[in-house]
Amino acid sequence: MKKSYHLIACLVIGLLFICGCSKNSSSSSKGKEVNLALISELTSGDLATVTDTNTFTMFNNVQEGLYRFDENNHLQKALVKEDPKISEDQLTYTFKLREGAKWSNGDPVTAKDFEYGWRRMCDPKTGAGGAYFFDYVIKNAHQVIYEKAPVDSLGVKALDDYTLEVSLAYPVPYFLDLLADPLYFPHNQKAVEKFGDKFGSSSETMVYNGPFVLKNWTGSTAEWAYEKNPDYWDKDNVHVDKVNIQVVKEDATAVNLFELGKLDWLQLRGEYSKQYAKNPCFVSVPQKASMYLTMNQTDKSLLKNKNLRLAIAYAFDRKQLTERVLGDGSIPLGTLTPPDFVKTADGKDYIEGVQNKHEKNPELAKEFLQKAKAELGKDKFKLEYLAVDDESSKLVAEYLQGQIQETLPDVQITIKTVPSKSLFPTLKKGEFDMARTGWGPDFFDPITFLNLFEGKSKYNDGKYTNAAFDQLVHRSKIEDAKDKDLRMKDMQEAESIFLKEAGAPTLYAKALATLHKPHMKKFFIDPLTGQQTYKFIELEK
Repeated sequence: MKKSYHLIACLVIGLLFICGCSKNSSSSSKGKEVNLALISELTSGDLATVTDTNTFTMFNNVQEGLYRFDENNHLQKALVKEDPKISEDQLTYTFKLREGAKWSNGDPVTAKDFEYGWRRMCDPKTGAGGAYFFDYVIKNAHQVIYEKAPVDSLGVKALDDYTLEVSLAYPVPYFLDLLADPLYFPHNQKAVEKFGDKFGSSSETMVYNGPFVLKNWTGSTAEWAYEKNPDYWDKDNVHVDKVNIQVVKEDATAVNLFELGKLDWLQLRGEYSKQYAKNPCFVSVPQKASMYLTMNQTDKSLLKNKNLRLAIAYAFDRKQLTERVLGDGSIPLGTLTPPDFVKTADGKDYIEGVQNKHEKNPELAKEFLQKAKAELGKDKFKLEYLAVDDESSKLVAEYLQGQIQETLPDVQITIKTVPSKSLFPTLKKGEFDMARTGWGPDFFDPITFLNLFEGKSKYNDGKYTNAAFDQLVHRSKIEDAKDKDLRMKDMQEAESIFLKEAGAPTLYAKALATLHKPHMKKFFIDPLTGQQTYKFIELEK
């Protein structure tokens, strides 16, 4: 997911890591190679089914769209060779693609790949979670996704092999920024049809047009690599030959590998974040991702009850969570949209106009619980917390379990751990009570968070529904789209409703605590999405 740096340019800062620890590369590096540790596996090789940051990072490095963001977080041309022609009403964009770009199967990358890919993403038969990203942006996307309009009515058309015409539903000031997001990347129809149901199930059933190609991924492996793509149109500006990835879920193991010189970069969590905070290799990377508790609000779940959700929302200390448990620079979050994300027309922080902020209030939590007991006819509640099986996720789960049970003794929380690859499929099936999830925003506008919880959103895993909320979100995108003041008021009111109902109790705004060898320059981590970019990495000798 990406951003629009037009709205708050001062917040969009490219991350170039410089630290004072040993400048030597990892001892396992050979030539122009780097070694990185991640905390979760890849979940899919098909953009139509991707939901997690780690897998979006993969696509950001092995594929490419019309634009990408450079190591300074500036939008740069990728597969588009010149500025687009934009109609006077700002509804029609005509792009000229560069010739010579190729897929790894030898096919040229053409405008037809974008036409096919965007139609595939919006086609209800595909069931792509990312379809929402086209809704109210591309002309007729809403009608195609939700109202059974013909897929070929979508506002994207290949005029010839290297000319793409895009029609928008409404003027979108950050549209070019959206085109750098993997969800807007082209799809190779030949590969999709060749591999059928197996498309994207391994690195061998994928095709690539980006700086790197994926190697040694079987669909479940904990190690894989990115090798420099010899057919990439801009290969002369790719300065590393290989990026080796291994999934290391135990912090102690990852730190040990770093200290032994076997890793160039890793993410720290929990106690290790605090322990290494003064290490010269330590770098905290602020993010604008919001973390929250997704709660199952279907008929079969107790958490369909608003007052039970509210009781939990006010039962735990967010500051204590960020400082004592996480210790990575994350900050407490009482709203869905993080602080200092966007300003209103009068220069105030958007969240100043948002009501019903979440914070620990034991008395209020108990009041809401009493209401829930009366409404549900129960005196005690047993709920299951679904957590990913890495160390940090377990610590967060245990902290929330303890806080909730201490504040609300009649609410008992059991913790169930699953591999990261299983979390989102389990949520989609509705086989959970609550789980910590989050969202890295796509651009600097609160709508990127509010979109998630519309009744029809594919990312609304908890099935939160509220007609007034939906109406306000819709109004901000349609009727009031051209009036910044009205848009902001619509979104503030919608978010206030969401918090008043504890649609998803807020947790914290995320930060990444990392250890980073200083010989590896221009390793960029997006401050909004958390996606990593390897194209610009340079190794200092």
